[in-house]
Amino acid sequence: MTPLADLPLSRFAVIRTHDLDQAREEVAKIFCPHRLITLGGTRLDARHHNVDLGGFSLNYVQYGADVLIQPGELGTFFLLQIPLTGAARVGCGGQDVDASPRLASLLSPNLAVGMHWGAGCTKLLVQIPRQAMERTLQSMLGRSLRDPIAFDAAIDLDSGAGQRIARMVHLLRDDVNSADPLFHRAGAGPQLRETLMMALLGRLRHNYAEPLAAPAPGIAPRHVRQAEDFMRAKAAQRLTLTRIADAVGVSTRSLQEGFRRFRDTTPLEALHAMRLDGARAALLRPAQDDSVTTIALNWGFPHLSRFAGSYHQRFGERPSETLRRCRDN
Repeated sequence: MTPLADLPLSRFAVIRTHDLDQAREEVAKIFCPHRLITLGGTRLDARHHNVDLGGFSLNYVQYGADVLIQPGELGTFFLLQIPLTGAARVGCGGQDVDASPRLASLLSPNLAVGMHWGAGCTKLLVQIPRQAMERTLQSMLGRSLRDPIAFDAAIDLDSGAGQRIARMVHLLRDDVNSADPLFHRAGAGPQLRETLMMALLGRLRHNYAEPLAAPAPGIAPRHVRQAEDFMRAKAAQRLTLTRIADAVGVSTRSLQEGFRRFRDTTPLEALHAMRLDGARAALLRPAQDDSVTTIALNWGFPHLSRFAGSYHQRFGERPSETLRRCRDN
């Protein structure tokens, strides 16, 4: 049995248990609810070490037995998994990864996940909030996202990109596990998180990799930027394409072409994204008498079921869940 002091992130031990229910409940507190089933006759020896690095977390997890883990969709976070020992079969969105110390995995929040960890499997896990990853990609693209980010689940750790990402994670592990952690003590978490997210987005395969690699289209023309300002100011109102075009003094055709070329979207899709972002901000900082209904109506969503569906697709949780979580805090 490996002594605690010899394990990664030993200073941040959260659980050590042989009890299946306790392991499932404690791990769920940090990640998300899931099914956990032991396979075969190996005794469970679950350990979870966790350190909050300021907007994302670094974790060491082992189960010491063959286990089946079924969280479904992660919802609110991406999960980078770097195996240290052993093997695991990781399924994400229909893609299967035979994870090993040479093949890591990156799980996207909107794709169904199921995993089989072998008894000797140990991993470093980096949990990155979905909202932070989406904000970073929007900044890199210079526009709103029309679809959730979906990464290719497999990361070849022998490739240049895989080696760089693994080095970053191992550097963090070694630093925070030391007696005098520089990064953790200096409060460098947000900068480290951004660096890691930009590396993941810029070097790995995902559904936005092609537009991200394309040459920048240049500065958007004035009428596009004016239209964006107008839509932000009037987001809760019933806006038509004609009204937006009239407000900035161009034809609807010119407005659509400008958004297509410089934002890779349409004016009304951009407006929809602005409204969702505004509703999200209101739900995260609710007034005492705010409800999901009042916030949705205030941001131009008269159809509550459609709003809830769009919100869940964009942010990985229902509006009511966001409001309840922020009220509880």
